[in-house]
Amino acid sequence: MEPRNLNFGKIEIEKRSTKQISIINKGSAPLNLRSTNLNNKEFRVIKNNCPDGTSIEPGNNCQITIGFKPTTEGEHEGILEITHNGQDSPQQVKLTGTGTQPPVILYREGSSTSVERNITKVLSQEINFTAKS
Repeated sequence: MEPRNLNFGKIEIEKRSTKQISIINKGSAPLNLRSTNLNNKEFRVIKNNCPDGTSIEPGNNCQITIGFKPTTEGEHEGILEITHNGQDSPQQVKLTGTGTQPPVILYREGSSTSVERNITKVLSQEINFTAKS
């Protein structure tokens, strides 16, 4: 599997970042995948081209896309474990990422209407502005 460590870096709370893992059969016989498990709710399988029961022929590969969507601020760790018929089963990928607060957006008198609309969208709540001439 490549990579063995997957760091998502700093991601705003409730935003999602995705990364891909490749499972490569470097052996001389088919690699039969038995199970894929994730142990942390902050990390999710977004797309899995390697479902349980998949057989990967020698020299071929398949991909799993993992998403990180922090719900709290701070460091998050998880493990993706893949069980197969190979000698080194199960294999693990360490997943890490940091949840951060969204940036603070300041409103200043005299700002343009488009900035005001963007502020309203970012905050996801209704805010009323009164334009001054």
